[in-house]
Amino acid sequence: MVPGASEAELQARLGAPHEIYQFPDGSRRWLYPAPGETRWAADIGPNGQVVSVRQMLSAEEFGRARIGEWTTRDVLTRFGKPAEISRFARMHREVWGYRFAQDGMEYATMNFYFDPAGVLRLTQVIPDFLTVS
Repeated sequence: MVPGASEAELQARLGAPHEIYQFPDGSRRWLYPAPGETRWAADIGPNGQVVSVRQMLSAEEFGRARIGEWTTRDVLTRFGKPAEISRFARMHREVWGYRFAQDGMEYATMNFYFDPAGVLRLTQVIPDFLTVS
């Protein structure tokens, strides 16, 4: 999808998004899951035109997370709903996991650890040992 296309053109081409997030400036993010461990984000400006479309479940995108600054809301609106959520009562942490193809080849899980206030405290990539050859 070309930046500058209308929201209607985007929906005609890709269908209805699976997740929609609204931002304070009037822009929106539409998320589309794709085959494999990918999720495409279409960012739409307040004027209803596509600003960008890119794959979100990547080491590069995950690397933008800011420990101590981002919250569960930031991670949710950036990457969408996690593949799994785990709670560790003794650690006082909730962990969101996103499966992705690390370096475009080997599968891994990116984990985001949140404190009880929902603030990001740690990120961790774990190789998927079930798919390692």
